[in-house]
Amino acid sequence: MALIALTLQSLLLLGIGTFVIQFLELLADIQATGTGDPRVVAGGISQALVPMLITAVPGALGLALNLALIWGSRLRARWYFWASLLLGSLHVVVWGATSLALLKLGAGLTLIGVAMLLSTGISATLVGALIRKRHEFFAASGNSAQA
Repeated sequence: MALIALTLQSLLLLGIGTFVIQFLELLADIQATGTGDPRVVAGGISQALVPMLITAVPGALGLALNLALIWGSRLRARWYFWASLLLGSLHVVVWGATSLALLKLGAGLTLIGVAMLLSTGISATLVGALIRKRHEFFAASGNSAQA
């Protein structure tokens, strides 16, 4: 279950990475052609947002599942702690920065903006829960294989 949750959570980073690559390609196309037609720019941005929308739902589900596993499960493997902490921290930084950038660009509180801010909050809660329960993951009892 932990591997499924981590895989789903990693989809969020895949979605934002794809968005950034497609957005940079759009900017390169605009610079190469020298046209700043608003319809072309809007179409390119909407195409770049598609991967984020596709990965947002399963990614948020992975975040929620990870949070439930940390609070309600006996799984205390160190690999799970480090993987969850890494993905959660990356998510807070990357999606949080992207959310703020979209707000500054005037995207406002659209559905994607609200979803990004909400999932960033869930991820920050996940990181906080991991930090709060870190002693359980590093106990000397050797329970790292418990599920």
